[in-house]
Amino acid sequence: MSPNLTEDIYGDLTDLLVPGFLSTSIDVDGHRIVLRSLSQNDLYYLHKFVRDDNPEWKIHMVSHSVWMVDGIPLLEDGVMAHRVVFDHLMRGSRVLLREMLGTVYGFFSRMRECNHYLEAYLYESESRRMWHGLGDGHYPLWSKAGIPGVEKIGLNPFQSSWVSWNRMEDEHDAQDNLWSNTKVLVSLQSHKGYEQLNNKDKTREQNERDRRQAVKDKARRRFLYGETAEKETDKDDKAIHKARTADELEDEMRRWIKGDLDWHDQVVEAYKNRIREDQAARETEKSRIMAELQQRREAQETGLGVPTPRLKPVSPEEIERIRRERPLPGARYIVEGDPVSRTFNRYLRPHVEPGNLSVDATGRIIEMPPTVKEPQSLDEQVANRRVIIEG
Repeated sequence: MSPNLTEDIYGDLTDLLVPGFLSTSIDVDGHRIVLRSLSQNDLYYLHKFVRDDNPEWKIHMVSHSVWMVDGIPLLEDGVMAHRVVFDHLMRGSRVLLREMLGTVYGFFSRMRECNHYLEAYLYESESRRMWHGLGDGHYPLWSKAGIPGVEKIGLNPFQSSWVSWNRMEDEHDAQDNLWSNTKVLVSLQSHKGYEQLNNKDKTREQNERDRRQAVKDKARRRFLYGETAEKETDKDDKAIHKARTADELEDEMRRWIKGDLDWHDQVVEAYKNRIREDQAARETEKSRIMAELQQRREAQETGLGVPTPRLKPVSPEEIERIRRERPLPGARYIVEGDPVSRTFNRYLRPHVEPGNLSVDATGRIIEMPPTVKEPQSLDEQVANRRVIIEG
């Protein structure tokens, strides 16, 4: 992902982390008023002294969102600043009030959208670099803002989630270091046991990397193509889901036994069927050409007067005599055919069936007893053997 695209996707989210709110400036009569987004802490504070059914509720909400006027920050004295701004808005223009109220509502909409990108941002390298820049949590987030009074508004849900996740990630890294030392001790006792543990860890780490990349790809698709495109993708279920855990592998086996193919399996099966059809057409054409050559050869032999060889029984003594008289020196080679046919016969010609496996009513995979045909008697086997000797 390009750096510019990363900044566009996580632009609002990084503002909600540092300084901790979204901000927009409005110029009115030569004055600049700066509004900020309100967190759950701000709404809790407003609910304590004004009710939702109060007609002045919206004016209080806009007043509380003003955090700077003409370059003077108002966060350090929030109570007095709130009252001064509220009185000014009550006497001011209603058009200005509606514009400021629309800006505040727009902040809420942008914050809801940021919820879809928070997990993806946690997996980005920029997120971890910012955490390390804070001394792995020894310094608070507001110390990076450089805004007087910003520490008084408290942590919003995005900041709390970000701090909690990075602390858990640090604990996970510490546990991995301890586990690496344990595996070294295991390798001194059993190298085979060490290889088994190391392979399991590599598989687990690769699965986690794939999962995190899928989350980041989903966030990127939402940003580029919108919410509607993301819903259509989930509805069509045309994403390739790779089985990682034992439960996912068992579920994939269960669906294969039942013949329930997903979109990816259907595409692969259709591609195999096209190859089988093309190979069948080539083999049919090859058989036709061989038949024509056989007829042509027989016609030439008839015209030359060469009799057609007939099969006749040969005794073991005659076979030994022929072998002694006409030895065939050198190595023997078994030629299967061209590479295309060899690959087709190995991978695509056999049609794999579930065999004795089935799925019961509870969805479990069970093994059915194999179906054994009744053995034929010796008389039946001899009767079915028909040897025809000409002459």
